[in-house]
Parts: sequence; structure tokens; C-alpha cells
Amino acid sequence: MRIRLPNGRVIHGPSRGEARLLFDEIFREQVYLRNGVELHEGDVVLDVGANLGLFSLFVAETLHDVTIHAFEPVPDIFACLRRNTSHLGSRIVARNVGLSDREGTAAFTYYPHLPCFSTSCPDRLEKRWADLRDILIHLGDRSADGGGRGPFRGIRERLRSWGVGGLLYYASRKKERVCTLTRLSQIIAERRLDRIDLLKIDVEGSEWDVLRGIDEADWGKVKQLVVEVHDVESGPDGMAAWLEDRGYEVAIDRTNEDRRSPVSLIYARRRPEEAGSTNRSSRTIGRAGGPVAV
Repeated sequence: MRIRLPNGRVIHGPSRGEARLLFDEIFREQVYLRNGVELHEGDVVLDVGANLGLFSLFVAETLHDVTIHAFEPVPDIFACLRRNTSHLGSRIVARNVGLSDREGTAAFTYYPHLPCFSTSCPDRLEKRWADLRDILIHLGDRSADGGGRGPFRGIRERLRSWGVGGLLYYASRKKERVCTLTRLSQIIAERRLDRIDLLKIDVEGSEWDVLRGIDEADWGKVKQLVVEVHDVESGPDGMAAWLEDRGYEVAIDRTNEDRRSPVSLIYARRRPEEAGSTNRSSRTIGRAGGPVAV
């Protein structure tokens, strides 16, 4: 469907509510540009788990000189990504592939009415549906208080009509898709990337697999990371320690006030003594504020 975003841009996707929520997070709150994470003119950005392409659009519409590599494994979602970013021309390379710790294929669970929940590891994320139920109850309470505007407006309208159970049933309808996987180090070799200025990862429980797909020899090329981390394996604390061992300063955002779920964001920047110098433009985008490291 055609979805008009608050900035006037029209994109294509299966869910207006999800698209507007992502717009708020990415464009208004700039959740990926906190704790010192910045973007400069001339940067190379990897958007892993690109979904509809909103983060790629944000980067491309903010910087004039940027190269984006966007990865989305689910063909249905990738079709929207490619359509939404086709006007960017050579500034974006969109790949219908998932990044992992191996080459091959994997079965993905695709949720047409909630594509951001699509995942190759639904068993790791069982608690998400309980979390979503809590969010819907919270939204229903706010709706009763007159909170009918903003990115959740359509969701609140359906809540009034269907109730929490009906909306959960609608959102959880799923399809299976077999998707292609590759390793990030394979991409680095194929594209001859000598640096990655920002590696953004949002892959619904498979974030460790993406990181393990980077050879130790390639870690020095990655300057900054922002990773959505679910409560799997050793969670955000284990990932923070793992990245610190590889030369990064790390901050963790555990707030997630809107989603009320055990999902954290990790911000990692290569330590100054290891990052080297840059001759790129001094024009940057980023926010000085945001959560402190914990």
C-alpha cells in the first residue's frame, strides 16, 4: 500500500502504523545517532535488516555524498525496500540477502501485517508476543484517555474495533520464506570495502550471527556500530564486553519506553587511538544527547 510519511514522502509497505512508528524513531528521535555516533559526508553505511528502507532514506536525505549498502532477506519486504529507495540511484546498493555467520539459506517467518517482527529465529523471541500484548493494553488505556493522535492512531482505532486479542491474532498471521544468507566479510571482499563508517544492525534476534560473520581481520574497518540487541544468548552486557575486547567504546540504551520490551540498543565507536584520522568533510549528523552508558 501507499503510505504518506509525516515529511510528505510516499513509500510502499504493508503497514501504515509500523511505517509511521519507524519514521518517528528514525527521523524524529534519531535513535541510531546517539551516544556520540555520527555520520559524515563521504561515509559508507551498512543497513543490515533494512526492512522498508527508512534508515537508508534518512541517511541519503540528510547527506549528499554517502554510499549505502542495504540488506533485507525477505523477498516481500525487499520489494518494498527496492521500490522505496530506487530514486537514490548509485548512492545505494540494495541486496535481497540476510547477513549471518554462514553462507546458505534459512527459513524465515514473515509477518505480513508486522514485517519488522519477521525473523529466522522465532523460537528465540517467544516473549515478544507477550511484550506486544502489554504494549497494546497500554495503547488501549491511552486511547481511552483521548490519546488518539500520532503514529499509533491507526493501531488505536483497530484496538477499539477488535480488542487486544483480535489485533494480536491479526498481527501474528505469518508466512514462511526461504531466504539467502551470506557473511559480512564476504560482502566486504566482494565490494572491496576498505572501511565501514557505520554498521547498523536490526535483525530480530540474529544480531550475534551477523557479528560472527565478520572475520577478525575485518574488524579494524568497522568504525561505528549501532545494534538492536534482544534478550538472547548473553544479551547486551555480553555483546558490550565482546565489542570492547575488539577496541570499541560502548554505551547501552536500555530504555525502550515506547515498546516496553527487553530490547536494547548498543552504540559502539572505535576508540580514538585505534580509529585513525579522516580527511572527509566535517559536516556531520548526529545528536549530542541520548542515554548514558550503563
